[in-house]
Amino acid sequence: MVTEQIEQAVALHRGGDLDGAAEVYRQVLAADPGNPDAHHLLGLCAHQRGQYGVAVAEIGRAIAGNAGVPAYHGNLGLAQYALGEHAAAEESFRKALDLDPAYHPARFNLASLLAIRGEHEHALASYERLLAAQDPSPLLLAKCAESLRALGRLDDAVARYRQALPLAPGDPDLLGALAVILDLKGEEDAALATLSEALERRPDFVGAMLNMAKILRDQGRAEEALAACRRALQLQPGSPEALAGIVNVYERMGEFGQAWEQLRPALAKAPDSPPLALAFAALAHRYDAESEALAALRRCDELPDVSPLMRQKIQFSWANMLDRRGDHAGAFDHLRHANALSPQGFDIAAYEHLSAGMQQIYAAPETLARSTCVSERPVFIVGMPRSGTSLVEQILASHPEIHGAGELSAIADIAVGLPAAAGLAGDYPDMVPQLTAGDLDAAAARYLQVLQGLNDSAPRVTDKMPTNFLDLGLIAQMLPRARVIHVRREPLDTCLSCYFQNSGARLRFTSDLEILGRYYLAYDRVMRHWRQTLPVPMLEIRYEQLVDDLEGVSRSMVAFLGLAWDPACLQFHASDRFVRTASYDQVREPIYRRSVGRWQAYAEQLAPLQRLFAGAGLA
Repeated sequence: MVTEQIEQAVALHRGGDLDGAAEVYRQVLAADPGNPDAHHLLGLCAHQRGQYGVAVAEIGRAIAGNAGVPAYHGNLGLAQYALGEHAAAEESFRKALDLDPAYHPARFNLASLLAIRGEHEHALASYERLLAAQDPSPLLLAKCAESLRALGRLDDAVARYRQALPLAPGDPDLLGALAVILDLKGEEDAALATLSEALERRPDFVGAMLNMAKILRDQGRAEEALAACRRALQLQPGSPEALAGIVNVYERMGEFGQAWEQLRPALAKAPDSPPLALAFAALAHRYDAESEALAALRRCDELPDVSPLMRQKIQFSWANMLDRRGDHAGAFDHLRHANALSPQGFDIAAYEHLSAGMQQIYAAPETLARSTCVSERPVFIVGMPRSGTSLVEQILASHPEIHGAGELSAIADIAVGLPAAAGLAGDYPDMVPQLTAGDLDAAAARYLQVLQGLNDSAPRVTDKMPTNFLDLGLIAQMLPRARVIHVRREPLDTCLSCYFQNSGARLRFTSDLEILGRYYLAYDRVMRHWRQTLPVPMLEIRYEQLVDDLEGVSRSMVAFLGLAWDPACLQFHASDRFVRTASYDQVREPIYRRSVGRWQAYAEQLAPLQRLFAGAGLA
């Protein structure tokens, strides 16, 4: 009789009649008070109604009657998680797996809990174990991709999303998530195409619209970005995210009055919106509102449901505001918190090995093949990130005969594709000695085609990807008449500025001071090697000298490029040229010295770096 009643109740339960099912489960318990199945199923009914405390109590009674059923523990964990009892939920999921290691729902839920807690290495291991044990599902693959993204393994994350899409063709959520990773990788055109496909499938996909607006903004396509934000606002009137997007576009383009005008009423309606608080923080110093902006950041940081990525942005913004106000100890505390939330796992030993290997391969560059290319258009501005490369390019791009192309990925793309293009085994740079002049001519032609697509007339085109410094050997082979401007800045100022910058997954070495210091030393060693060996014109300038003698150093750079001097270079801050990098705001100002010696305010916190650099002869 009891079995029949439970079967009747389960049928009602599966049909969505929770009230009917619960009533029958209670009838069973009236006749058999200790029946564990009835307690468990009654608990599931309560969970589905949002009565999580009742669910925990009922499922707990089921376990008291029979502690050997994995599903009881797994479902108890779900109810505990819904109540915010995460530690108890983890214990329940693990108990379910102790009873049955093949109980996949508990492993999936445990992995999701670990991911939410930021333990992505362990979460990924659980997701990958599930993938090995069952047919892949779009959801499981997407979960893997999310943890891979958090770990900074962007290529692997893209691969997982691309594996998921054939299983759910055209799924807008998968497309939108893939686009975010492509944007992080710097593949903006591919990200935009992916977002367009997502919007074709779901025209009211506000998240995709706002991500598209962000990319368009970063590309300087302000009107298109504003249109996307306004469309999102039509679909979600009053959306703080859409309003923040509009403010960010105006701020990015230097239209601060417009940004402020949009921000104030939006803040009044949503004072605890993290996106609006971040937009407020970016503008506050222009309107004597920093105390108010700090209070907004503090309120948002205390919200319980803020994502780790958003919390990291808040912490970086907070640190920069405190730095501006002279609270250096407080700023550095927030910096530590912010950088601890960055993707970890940069393999500095592998990078040091690569750098040393590059010096060995190019120990005698004159013995390697060279292209016959005679173009003098390319100008490479290299150096550490945050060393002043954006300022140098802005000065040069103000010259009427120089086009500033910004940070191009072309050299890195060509280098990665060289083995296949040349039909050689092995990876770059190991196969470099096997390259022929013909291989290098073809590579040079590909690079020049990229420049031609950006500007077809300027005698000089600058590529300011700072990390091209590692590939200067290949650049010298491909483009022997290219010019290189190397920008150096005081090592501690450089590293501090990197540490202050939210570089995310692109520059993972910046989030740990020890790794950052070792990266700097590897950069310094390889640049010393290039200066001694490379047969290409190279001009080295110091950021501090540029600040102290703007005209003198600017004249030397223009002369180095073989061009006549133009005074427009001294009005670089008045240029309407769009600057894509994190230095976009600084290059709108006349030259200033406040960043010179900035590290001294953080001498105590940077003491380990000082010792590292002193040991290497840099201090």
